[in-house]
Amino acid sequence: MEVGLYGKRSTDPLNLRLLRLEESWELLEKRAFGNKSCPDELLDVGKEIAENCKGLPLVADLIAGVIAGREKTMSVWLEVRNNLNSYILNSEVDVMKVIELSYDHLPLQLKPCFLYLARYPKDEEINRDWLKIIWHAEGLVEQREKSVDELMEIYFDNLISSGLIISFNEIGDEPTCQIHDLVHDFCLIKAREENVFGQISSGDPSSSSVFMPHTVRIDYNQEHFGPNNFILFSSKMKRHSGKHHVSLEINGDKMEDRLRDACHLRDLRLLRVLLLQPSFMTVKDSLLNEICILNHLRFLDIRTEVKSLPSSFSNLWNLESLLVDNEGSTLVLLPSIWDLVKLRVLSIDVCSFFDMDTDEPILIAEDSKLDNMRKLGKLVVSYSKETDDIFERFPNVQELKFVLKESRGYSTERYWFPKVDF
Repeated sequence: MEVGLYGKRSTDPLNLRLLRLEESWELLEKRAFGNKSCPDELLDVGKEIAENCKGLPLVADLIAGVIAGREKTMSVWLEVRNNLNSYILNSEVDVMKVIELSYDHLPLQLKPCFLYLARYPKDEEINRDWLKIIWHAEGLVEQREKSVDELMEIYFDNLISSGLIISFNEIGDEPTCQIHDLVHDFCLIKAREENVFGQISSGDPSSSSVFMPHTVRIDYNQEHFGPNNFILFSSKMKRHSGKHHVSLEINGDKMEDRLRDACHLRDLRLLRVLLLQPSFMTVKDSLLNEICILNHLRFLDIRTEVKSLPSSFSNLWNLESLLVDNEGSTLVLLPSIWDLVKLRVLSIDVCSFFDMDTDEPILIAEDSKLDNMRKLGKLVVSYSKETDDIFERFPNVQELKFVLKESRGYSTERYWFPKVDF
């Protein structure tokens, strides 16, 4: 309340009331049985469970998720009631225990997907489409009898049904999700216990070398980090402690040029996900060349001002998502891009298959295609016969952003538009 009053503008803080018993029971019954009524034999124990939620919406939602995913039998409901009873002390519910109960009832394959949400800040709305892309890049969702896209939708539906995540804008263009602050606290604690995720925000070597988590997020602070305690600097300690990381994200203060030139990625050979946020670093040629030896990479997000990516990018044959911030320049796509046959997402501020300086097209082999491409942009296409069939090379693209540019010396007496009827 004090925090709310401190931040007061023109309205008073909203006091959220507790759920009444009948409201808690209505939530539990609807989640468990849909439009049907609860069987008489479960009615008494069901209302006991509702009463023991103590009117807390989060507890009621999580318990509803637990019972909805299990058999509707007396033995199961009694087990849930007894578990919930054990979490009550002095008439108050230990909410973290209820969250843990909900987590324990998740299918095994969903647990790492849920714990991955610890990497996002509290209260952040998470883009579901991008989250699914990174889940897959991390190896958390692998194709089995169903397609990866189908599996990830099932995973999301299960997590939403559990009450552990909240879904928004499901019908809109950019569906998002979020987790309750207390659920986030649990998620972060559990992720650290399981060595799934580690967040480093100081230069204390012990904070990053005691454990070697799967996923690491670093908030770079130039006052705290230096040549002896930063993962990208070449040192025996860092080579040893970082070699098992599978995912690395760095943001924060902009790194000085003199330190940036000493950065290396060559020892992080197992990386599948790499995000170097624009606020932290603009990637130069030398580091780009080192990225090209990380052939386990599936997801890459960088800022760079180079004219074109090195031809050795063709070594990244596992790459599925390439995001490049190159605002203010146009990235020329060289023939090596066609070697990235698993590429599903290519998101660049401005890119082109012709050299903007000379207006000369880049030669593309007749059979070059990226069949797995789903999202492509933002592509500059010139008025020229060399590019009128460019989109046929992405036969399964679902989201496309492009700009038409008039080519020097090209006749515009007729209307022209690239072929999209493939």
